Amino acid sequence: MTSMDPPDAELVEKVKQGDRHAFRRLVERHRDRIHRVALGMLRNPDDAMDVVQEVFIRVHGRIQEFKGESAFGTWLVRVTVNYCIDRQRRQKTWDARFVIDNEWEGVSEDGPEHKLMNAQMGEALRRALSELGEEHRTAIMLREVNGLAYEEIAEVMGCPKGTVMSRLHHARKKLQLALRPFLEEAGERDLAGRAGEGVRRRE
Repeated sequence: MTSMDPPDAELVEKVKQGDRHAFRRLVERHRDRIHRVALGMLRNPDDAMDVVQEVFIRVHGRIQEFKGESAFGTWLVRVTVNYCIDRQRRQKTWDARFVIDNEWEGVSEDGPEHKLMNAQMGEALRRALSELGEEHRTAIMLREVNGLAYEEIAEVMGCPKGTVMSRLHHARKKLQLALRPFLEEAGERDLAGRAGEGVRRRE
């Protein structure tokens, strides 16, 4: 958004008055971010595109409910997260493809040993994530996959910042336990740090 572009709040008010062009500008401004959130939670490009369309349809129909108590972008993320959670409940599936950014000692990244360990780690992480409660899983996804700040996660999830930090701590400990055998085999010394900050999404 340049200095000449109207802020979200101004565009929202225009949308409430029936300005379709203003809504198109909001979509153009936020659709990439909503797509990243949906892709991070669902890990399926086609599903993520469907979510983007559905979220903006829902937002347009509920725009009168937006009172400006939080940033419009944060409200959009909250709607997206809730929709993705509902979608996962209906489908009863969870697919989170994670890898650990680590230089395996004595193991070639192109070799079969590295590929096997990556596959085994991915499966261990998927199991660990599926066993987390929705609140803990959502917190870790918003933080580690989508890179939201603690304050923004708190707004999205409707809870204090301290609660977000507690949920992240619980989730990271769960992932640490799931990864411990692989990190120990790889000779990793700082298990706690790797479990929290080393988890990244597969591109």
